[in-house]
Amino acid sequence: VDQKKIPYLALNEALFANICPAATTRYVLQLGGKMETQKSSGVWISTGTGSTGAIKSAGGKAMLRSDGRLQYLIREPFLEKARKHNYMKGILKPKQRLNLVSKMENGCIFLDGTHYSEKISYGAKVTFVGNVSPLNALL
Repeated sequence: VDQKKIPYLALNEALFANICPAATTRYVLQLGGKMETQKSSGVWISTGTGSTGAIKSAGGKAMLRSDGRLQYLIREPFLEKARKHNYMKGILKPKQRLNLVSKMENGCIFLDGTHYSEKISYGAKVTFVGNVSPLNALL
């Protein structure tokens, strides 16, 4: 958030949304040098591990748990008829950045459901980078 790392590593997913679930999430999505102003109920960003949960239920695709890429999906987009919407979902290439610039006073990022949340103010930029470290599990 604004070039500062959040002190929590998400295992499954992040949700960028308005802090009030009934309010519209407003933001500018920046990807690969392109920008698109959007309104929706939020943006899911998922790791391979989290790809079989919320993002898949919303229309995303299941990925291998070991996949180091991030997947994003716009939740319930507000599609304006006069505008083309190019960035509804996708998978980030390694080192590719997805920026979400908040256009709302009461934004929030939620990591792994309710495990961690951080308020996002108007104009704040939240950056996701498309390469995540694999998680080593001991059984």
